[in-house]
Amino acid sequence: MAFSFFGCKKETYVPIECMDFHQLVAKNDINRVEYHLKNRMNPNCIINAGVTPIMTAAVYNRTDVIDFLISYNAEINKQTDSGWTALLYAAENGNYQAVDLLIKKGANINLKLKGGENASTQACYKGHFKVAKLLLDKGIDVNTSDNEIGLNALIMTSDVGNLELVKTILPLTDNIDHQNKYGETALMRAAMKGHYDVAKYLLEMKSNKSIKDTFGNDALFYANKFDQQRLVELLSN
Repeated sequence: MAFSFFGCKKETYVPIECMDFHQLVAKNDINRVEYHLKNRMNPNCIINAGVTPIMTAAVYNRTDVIDFLISYNAEINKQTDSGWTALLYAAENGNYQAVDLLIKKGANINLKLKGGENASTQACYKGHFKVAKLLLDKGIDVNTSDNEIGLNALIMTSDVGNLELVKTILPLTDNIDHQNKYGETALMRAAMKGHYDVAKYLLEMKSNKSIKDTFGNDALFYANKFDQQRLVELLSN
């Protein structure tokens, strides 16, 4: 019996540009992402000075795509020219699910930007405290301070006034009175910003209120300068 192949012509694969692939990732179009990967699309194709598809997925919290890209050998710890990783992008954007997944898949939580900032620094700076707490619980280095102005995690969290994170970080900190490149301590930053509860806790934990920065000013000076009256009273005792 004869068998006809008429109408069964195999579809010819048409490759797409890397930018178009990144757009599919951003849109969470997992079916088309899978289609192109099965046809040997490079899972690490680069746009914009080193951004890979897994980084784009991290920016948009596309956890299904992240998982799928990793199964096709996406480089989870790849860094851009300026040091960004998928984890750093996820932390910067407050994408808890992506951060959690990337850590479970083996992302290096201590990789840094060229300026020295790590994922917890970026999360704290943007106010993504749940993400920062997750990173702390997973063991991110809280004592690193080799960034542009010498910030460590304790100074950063004191600056933004998150007492829960301060309490989490402090037992892991090697120096409660670490000074950044301007000589500022966590206590000074709390005093500047009016974070009374944080300053009170730091004092209870024996932070030294008499330390002066490179301009010769202490925490009390900054409480006065920024008209933080409750803190002036606290630091005057």
